[in-house]
Amino acid sequence: MLEKFTIFGIGGCGCNIAHRAAQQSTIQAVCIDTDTIALESKSPDCQTLLVGEDRFDGLGTGGDFASARMTANDIKPVFRQQLKDCSLAIVVTGIGGGTGSAITPALLETARNMSIPTIVFIVFPFSMEGSEKNKVANTAVRNICDQSDIYCIFKNDELCGSILSSSNISLYDAMEEASDHIVTGITMFWRMISQPGYINLDFANLLSSTKKGRGQFYICKGAAYG
Repeated sequence: MLEKFTIFGIGGCGCNIAHRAAQQSTIQAVCIDTDTIALESKSPDCQTLLVGEDRFDGLGTGGDFASARMTANDIKPVFRQQLKDCSLAIVVTGIGGGTGSAITPALLETARNMSIPTIVFIVFPFSMEGSEKNKVANTAVRNICDQSDIYCIFKNDELCGSILSSSNISLYDAMEEASDHIVTGITMFWRMISQPGYINLDFANLLSSTKKGRGQFYICKGAAYG
């Protein structure tokens, strides 16, 4: 049953996080992007899926949300093929650009039509990235939340901001640490199922909770020594 637990990374941000999750565990990951070069760096740890090649020539969307949304409608049959053996889809995506914002709702809609429960991790852009990108993100998040079963939202301003304020580190290192927090949240489900301990969570319970959940959930991370 564990092989039917799949993480789908969509777009640059989503693929990077899915790739890191795959490297840190034996979880099955699929990276979906419109950028050929970005996908090449994720193999062989992840299965890769290039979408929108006819429209973007494998060069990425350039942040063109409208064109990416038209591509999304064309690739739903491909998503059905990817999801046919999946019992639970964990989807991670960065929004504000083209691929993550437009392709993610199409994948989630396909999963819903196939009665496959979804757990979605959404990463918001920094406010300093501009009003247009944040406008796209606000549109995308509504579409994603409508199609997902349960979802968790990470805002770069809050996540990286708290790290930067408490540590004397660079923005790059803060973003790396923020990504680690998200990877920890994703792999937590996998570890709780595959490595039973004080908290036992079997796959059937996770599926049931996801199907009944509907709405936003939160993840907290703590560390203790001694």
